[in-house]
Amino acid sequence: MKPLWTFLRNSLGFATDLFAVLLACRLSTLLTLLGFVFFVLVGQGREFVEALGSETEDQRYWAHQLFFLAAVLIWFGTTWLTSVALLANQPARAVSDPLRARKIERFMPRALGFLAVASVAIGSFAMAQYLQGAAYLLLAAGLLALAWRYEDGMREALAQKSRVIVPAKINALLRRGEAPIEFSVSGITRALLVVFGATWVLLALFVVSPVALPQGIGTLAIVLFAWSAWLVFGNFVLTCMPRMNRAPALLLVLIVWAVAISSCNDNHRVREAGGGASAVPRELGLREHFEKWIAARERARDPKKRYPVVIVAAEGGGIRAAYWTATLLAAIQEKEPSFASHVYAISGVSGGSVGAVVFDALLAQVPGAGGKLCEVRGTAETSRERCAEHVLGEDFLSPTLAAFLFPDLVQRFLPFPVERFDRARALEASWEDAWKSRMGNDRLAEPFDALWKGDRAHRIPSLLLNGTWVETGKRMIASNLAVDAGIFNDTADVFSFIDYPIAASTAAHLSARFTYVSPAGSLRKRNEKEVTAHIVDGAYFENSGTATALDVLSALYSRGEKLNLDFVVVYVNNDPGEPETTTGEPARPAPLRWLTELLSPIDALFNARVARGTYSQSLTKEFLEENAPDKRRRYYHFGLKQEKFAPPLGWFLSAKSRYSIDQQRRELIESNPQFQELLAVLR
Repeated sequence: MKPLWTFLRNSLGFATDLFAVLLACRLSTLLTLLGFVFFVLVGQGREFVEALGSETEDQRYWAHQLFFLAAVLIWFGTTWLTSVALLANQPARAVSDPLRARKIERFMPRALGFLAVASVAIGSFAMAQYLQGAAYLLLAAGLLALAWRYEDGMREALAQKSRVIVPAKINALLRRGEAPIEFSVSGITRALLVVFGATWVLLALFVVSPVALPQGIGTLAIVLFAWSAWLVFGNFVLTCMPRMNRAPALLLVLIVWAVAISSCNDNHRVREAGGGASAVPRELGLREHFEKWIAARERARDPKKRYPVVIVAAEGGGIRAAYWTATLLAAIQEKEPSFASHVYAISGVSGGSVGAVVFDALLAQVPGAGGKLCEVRGTAETSRERCAEHVLGEDFLSPTLAAFLFPDLVQRFLPFPVERFDRARALEASWEDAWKSRMGNDRLAEPFDALWKGDRAHRIPSLLLNGTWVETGKRMIASNLAVDAGIFNDTADVFSFIDYPIAASTAAHLSARFTYVSPAGSLRKRNEKEVTAHIVDGAYFENSGTATALDVLSALYSRGEKLNLDFVVVYVNNDPGEPETTTGEPARPAPLRWLTELLSPIDALFNARVARGTYSQSLTKEFLEENAPDKRRRYYHFGLKQEKFAPPLGWFLSAKSRYSIDQQRRELIESNPQFQELLAVLR
């Protein structure tokens, strides 16, 4: 018993000392753990690891490789050096064995640096990028060996201080003839200040070039550059330097400051469109607009047949939803050129709204010589489906994260707003840039209502882009139609809160501002100083878009018999494996069995959001079935299948994810019975 007791006591003592050391360098520990979560467990992080190792045909492949390697080396260096400085300045407290704790302190900075780099290797192995994983595992081992072999010499070199004398002109200005200002700076201080200074240079470059530079560097490198800067600022500037001057750490002061000024530095005002437009456009209401829309089709109609009127509902889901929605609708258009003339409106949520805007913009594109619609790497493309693939196959996350982790983060500590630092603008600019580089015009940067100008007034489907009103939790809609509360029950019109036009990209983004990656949009008129409302992603209210589609159906259905119309709903679903909704009794999933006291409220909150969508879908389907003149299908559900490799949510799709979606779309076009039924209805 005594040996066992001794073992347990020693183990507990070791664990206590280890925890104390980790607590002493907690920021380094936290970011190392965060690295493992990001590279190994988070879908979007895994997606980037996959792309880093496999997309050798990308023009930016080698730039991404080199920047990421540099970022990994800097991350290792800052993790190691800031931990060394922190533990040297203030060793771990409340330890059971001081001698053992000092040994752990000497080992821990190297271990944290090794584990940080090793997380990249583990993430690569998890995504079957074995060569990349082996390379970074070897790099982690090599850096650990170097740190182990040369740490004593490195510690001595970094501890050596050198005198710094302030230049004579500055000294004369500050001291006015008194003794020159001079001070000593250690090697570690110089090394960390270089990283700190480089961070500010990078921030300035991201402000100057918010799209091209981040896309050239790559998301993974940007994240690691940011974490390295946080390590230097958090461990060294906020902790070590105050303690060296016998002052408390400044982190709490910084947090209090950020909270205190948060009411006066909101830089997320919804962006105005360029081009000198002076006021927000006001269109007809739904019923008046529909009468003109159907009248414009009078000549093309066969009076003996019911004319199909299609309402599309596009579910939310980030870039996955945008890519699936735009390419699928474009594919239907390619198969049946009359499709767009039958689509009256598209109700979009989040990424579905982005896809809907891109589809409308593609319909507005006038073919050039030889039917050219877009250009990719010098090759003319005549297919709207292919153009949609290229426009939405870009990396939209790196510009957003570059703005989020650098200028927009600094904004939180400035007592005044700098709208150019807004990360929402970076995301919108990346959509506009992707469109312009392939389509050759600024359609996504032009005012939203320009999509329906001139001969396009009744040729392009109307858009109903669904957001959520933060202050009430109710639905907000941005549309080319006036949003009448008598039709869209308990719903606000976005354009009643602003008096200026917005770009097509901005209108799409109003519906796609999801959880911290994109901020809540601030709505106020030009002459108002105070924000009157905030808008976030429409998925908070209802993620399928069918609630708004049902409102449209309910308002227009009475005209169906008189005008000999046949209303059809196409539901574009991107949640892999989600079955078509039924109007019967819901399925019964297995109940919670673990931590029900803790998890039940959270589970119910998230599941209620999903259930709101399925409820709206079932109501829409039931409405069509009960009011249809016959038993023919009028509700079409086109969704992604559940596969082993499911494309993640976010604003980036790897080539592997795009290939998976493209394959499913082609399979749906060729063999899905519902797709063939829809084509038959349209013909």
